[in-house]
Amino acid sequence: MIIAIIRASLIVKLALVGLAVGAGFVGYAAISAPPQRAALQTLEATLATAARETRTSRRSGSSTSQYRLTLRPGPAGQAEIVLTIPALEAAESEIRGAVGKTVRAEFAGADDVYVLAVGGREIVRYDSTAERRRLAYRQYEVDGVAILGGSLVALLVGGVLGWRRLRRSGATA
Repeated sequence: MIIAIIRASLIVKLALVGLAVGAGFVGYAAISAPPQRAALQTLEATLATAARETRTSRRSGSSTSQYRLTLRPGPAGQAEIVLTIPALEAAESEIRGAVGKTVRAEFAGADDVYVLAVGGREIVRYDSTAERRRLAYRQYEVDGVAILGGSLVALLVGGVLGWRRLRRSGATA
């Protein structure tokens, strides 16, 4: 009976897809929390270069800026490490002022820098970076719950309409 209703109603099929997408959003938000500070990799190195890059989306026209940092660890011969930081996490004057100095970076990946410190002063702070990332993941959760809610309503409406269609056609037997 349930499979017959699903076959009879396009709304039910779309609602099931919506449930899967909403659950995916909620699941992604749940497993994508920022790492604890103790789990981050730490590197002390000389900040060789810092360049600001701006990318503009052709479709929407929106732009995002980030700093591309090249770090030279310890003795010569070691490979340079390139890290990126979103531009809104640090002032350009502070980043440019750190070039040529020894910095401490705490990161989870090349694009996941949570702390950047020069001497004892943190240019990028863990608390603010982690909170900004939590808010971004929180938005996935909110969107997922909204999609789940809308899909449940569509599932109920589509189920009723599909059941009525089956009943009218006499295929319920």
